[in-house]
Amino acid sequence: MAGYENFEAVSQLDPEALRNLLSRGDAQERVWAAWALALTLGADSLASLQEAAQVSPTPGTRRHLVVVLAGLGERKVLCVFAESDPDAFVRATACQYLMRTWSEDDLEAADLIRQRLLADDATEVKETILKAATLLLPPATLPELAGLTSNPALEVRRAAFELIRLRHAPKEAFGGVLAARLHKEPDRDLLADLTNFCIDGGQEELVLQSALRARPPARMLLLDAVIANGKAISWARAQPLAQLGEVAVDLRLLGLLELRGLSDGFPWLVRRMAESIPHGFRDPEWMFLSNALTPFDKVIESAPATTPIMTADCRRDLEAVRGYLEDLIATLSEEDPNALDDYGFDYSSEIEFYRAVVGKIEAALGNS
Repeated sequence: MAGYENFEAVSQLDPEALRNLLSRGDAQERVWAAWALALTLGADSLASLQEAAQVSPTPGTRRHLVVVLAGLGERKVLCVFAESDPDAFVRATACQYLMRTWSEDDLEAADLIRQRLLADDATEVKETILKAATLLLPPATLPELAGLTSNPALEVRRAAFELIRLRHAPKEAFGGVLAARLHKEPDRDLLADLTNFCIDGGQEELVLQSALRARPPARMLLLDAVIANGKAISWARAQPLAQLGEVAVDLRLLGLLELRGLSDGFPWLVRRMAESIPHGFRDPEWMFLSNALTPFDKVIESAPATTPIMTADCRRDLEAVRGYLEDLIATLSEEDPNALDDYGFDYSSEIEFYRAVVGKIEAALGNS
């Protein structure tokens, strides 16, 4: 049998020659023969196409035959390929075209798609079904979709989440299994999308709880998302995070805490500032002290007055911070007042700010 170089040559053959090529040609010739036979005979070609699809040794050919069969409305054969073909891409293609041609009264196909989504081990099959799903054809329940967000394959986790986001509100979606993904999802981009979806639904508390259980890199991402949302949190909600003793977390708490009425958290703030004093300028601990001075300045006036008892430890820490600032003022006073520091501020402005903070500390110590 002579080989054929293109579809045009194959399309000139009579039906009998096409059937012969469909069963005996190479992989490419079988595909061309399938299309030509379908175009020539339409539904009358079904028997030949079904037989060829069943016996073709090449997955690529079977995938093309599946597309042809779908175009002819042969859904029962598609179901066979979706469930039983040994090649994952053929099964995925069959599922895809079953979903594209699905009608609401076809319960058998809907059940098969759900079964393939949950039982097929191939990433290609799961991802294809999830991406082909529509509002009309939900391939699984919310708990089942949430369970797929734990799949080892990132492609499946991502596709499952995107379908959940399309079909469900955040408060509904995060009521079960999906909530655990906030502290378990290893992919940063997917974790960021999960977190923002949760926050968009007013679930900041769930994000904060997840931050406690997450590993440090994910914890920072979760906290940064809450900060970006712009809602301050109370000391009662921040305290479990403060107890972790991580500098990176403490730095973020400065951006999260509601500063007004921070009387309960005032001792923590002062203690962490005092602990940061011995460290060098490039140390993360010193960065906490540097970043804490502005919020500390805002809260120092009201906090001692609303704190029933300023403990001896709190007084000691305040005195340590005052001593550090006084030494810093003395050092900066020796510099050119018109010179700029590493951050572009002139030293005279820094000195003025530090003196104001020292004055408030002295007032607080005198009132306690």
